[in-house]
Amino acid sequence: EKYIGGILKENNGKYIFDGERYNSNKQVRPAQAWAEVGSDWVHIDVVYAADKTILYVNGEEKANVASAVNIAEMLGNSSVFYIGRANWEAGEYSTAWIDNFKIVNKALSREALQPLTDNFLEKNKPADKAALETAIIAAEAKIAEINTENY
Repeated sequence: EKYIGGILKENNGKYIFDGERYNSNKQVRPAQAWAEVGSDWVHIDVVYAADKTILYVNGEEKANVASAVNIAEMLGNSSVFYIGRANWEAGEYSTAWIDNFKIVNKALSREALQPLTDNFLEKNKPADKAALETAIIAAEAKIAEINTENY
């Protein structure tokens, strides 16, 4: 077990995201940065800094755990990269939907991540139901008016 990764799992009807980093089957497993994320689209940022892993969900810090696992030493020069596939045994495959996946070569601050989060939240904000109902009523009235004029 030498990897960094993120895993979305369902547990008793709740969806949990774990940001993981392990360096050996023999090591005591370090704490994982995890949070319940729900079943709707969410924006997840996992920051693997030199000494900690930070997990943000929709821009809110949900976990911040210390880690002594040195990523550069662990991965070395011949690491393998997968998206949506585990690296153990036959490999498990994700059924989650992933959009706008990005890797950068440094640990970004919350402020640096904020524009990405804001963009996601703007594009995925809940519909204004009252405005939609008003528009539907107005459209139905217009259709009724047109139908009355034509008959």
